[in-house]
Amino acid sequence: MKIKDIKKILRMSKKEMIENTVLHLSNAGYSEIISTKDYTYAKGEIPILLVAHCDTVHKCKPTTILYDNVQEMMWSPQGIGGDDRCGIIAIYEIIKQYKPYVLFTQDEEIGGLGAKAFCEKENLDKIKFAIEIDRRGNNQAVFYDCGNKELQEYICEEKGFDLEYGSFTDVCFIGEMFNIGIVNLSAGYYNEHQNIEFIHFPALYNTIKKVKAILKENIDKYFDYQEECKYYNTTYNYNKFIYQEEKDFEDLDEEEWEKLYGYTKPKTKAELYKIILYDYFEY
Repeated sequence: MKIKDIKKILRMSKKEMIENTVLHLSNAGYSEIISTKDYTYAKGEIPILLVAHCDTVHKCKPTTILYDNVQEMMWSPQGIGGDDRCGIIAIYEIIKQYKPYVLFTQDEEIGGLGAKAFCEKENLDKIKFAIEIDRRGNNQAVFYDCGNKELQEYICEEKGFDLEYGSFTDVCFIGEMFNIGIVNLSAGYYNEHQNIEFIHFPALYNTIKKVKAILKENIDKYFDYQEECKYYNTTYNYNKFIYQEEKDFEDLDEEEWEKLYGYTKPKTKAELYKIILYDYFEY
């Protein structure tokens, strides 16, 4: 993808990204596309699901984008938004050649709300496993609470990714909901959630190349989820708490809420999500 086209994607608003995902999928030959305010989903020919999220943590679009063609790095004083526009760019490149199932979500950064909406409305009965491209750095693979050792061996030993550990991304919901194996692969961004974030394109292209190799192989193997909770209280576990707080928000009056949670009940769910975000998550 040309640098000028990458810059356009990095500068897009939420609404523009939704429209852009549909356009790219259509141009790549996808005919079954579902587009909502929460996600864009396309059924492909290869039963492996690729996932990336459209939203970023930065409040403003990057107006100034700088590129070093020697180091092959890109950044912006406003925050480049590589998390996770890099995943979007990677999938755009991959679907030029292969046709996996594809899911683009919204609101991953405030608790995976787009992925949650997808899980409530759609079905993934044909998928062998899911790959999200939303991990920092280069050549890393994170499996969260997915305990399928065969999938870990396939991704790390056979395909050469380095095993790492993380907190949360969209496929955490998807894996548990549909009982499919999941992995999150490096998207080539660094210093995420900060204005000093930058994109290193060789790292991004490394993942693109390896995911293409996986899709080309299209192994005849289904990997189930095999939940394995471990290590520490992850952001994913906090998202399980979010589910309960959403339910309580609907069911409890102000007095009951304050007695249970120890603070005044928010007026809207948007206020609730902000409280959860800043009280629980450390970015």
